[in-house]
Amino acid sequence: MDQVTTTKTGSYTRKLALNTASLASLYALPIASQAGVVYVDGSPLTLSIDDARVFDYQPIDWDVDGNSVADFRLEAFRTINYTGGSSTTDGSYYPGLSFPEGRLELNDATGGRGMVQNATDSPGGITALNAGDTVGPTLAAGKQWSPPATRVLMTSFSYDGFPGNGLFDGTSFVGLRFDSNGQTLYGWAEILLDTNLLEMSVLRWAYEDSGNRIEVGAVPLPSAAVLMLSGLALGAGGITRGRKLRQAQKEQPPA
Repeated sequence: MDQVTTTKTGSYTRKLALNTASLASLYALPIASQAGVVYVDGSPLTLSIDDARVFDYQPIDWDVDGNSVADFRLEAFRTINYTGGSSTTDGSYYPGLSFPEGRLELNDATGGRGMVQNATDSPGGITALNAGDTVGPTLAAGKQWSPPATRVLMTSFSYDGFPGNGLFDGTSFVGLRFDSNGQTLYGWAEILLDTNLLEMSVLRWAYEDSGNRIEVGAVPLPSAAVLMLSGLALGAGGITRGRKLRQAQKEQPPA
């Protein structure tokens, strides 16, 4: 009797392990194959005004969904502003001065379809959003989708940086939309402006891959496979403990 009970328990445990392994292989599928929110972290894009050559610019393409099509473009521009010299009535001459100037822009590329801006701002702007704000075909009151245009995120004059477009020094959430294989998708991104280093970074981002709206800050929920694995693990432990308890009770001598 003891041997039969042990054999049944071992057989059940082995079957449960096989089922759990099958679910684990399901969970190993890439997140891109699961419909819903796609989240990208750990691959920041950073660009500084100093990365650009004088009287030239330096771009970095941003491919939001990884389909090898640039959706947005980080651009750094750098110039030199010259002031002319002057002469005084006594014959003295004061030479002109030169001041470095630059700016950082975040513009639409091939797939870009605009960013969320305040409705009262000039077309082509961008504005900071709060976690939980909705980004989708319909926006909250006072917000609108900007058309493709030049978006200046930071300007610099004589090595001093100034955030633009209603953004501020530090991190901000922004809303975006882009074309992915003929479908308009919506997402959010967290960007960093550092006026001391004169640089901007796109730290992380997420988008809804079915074309639905997305809340700012939303990341993928645990997959059903994870929940099933957790439930099976708890169930296996409970069943094994229950069988052991019943067996121990049977083996106790009568009082």
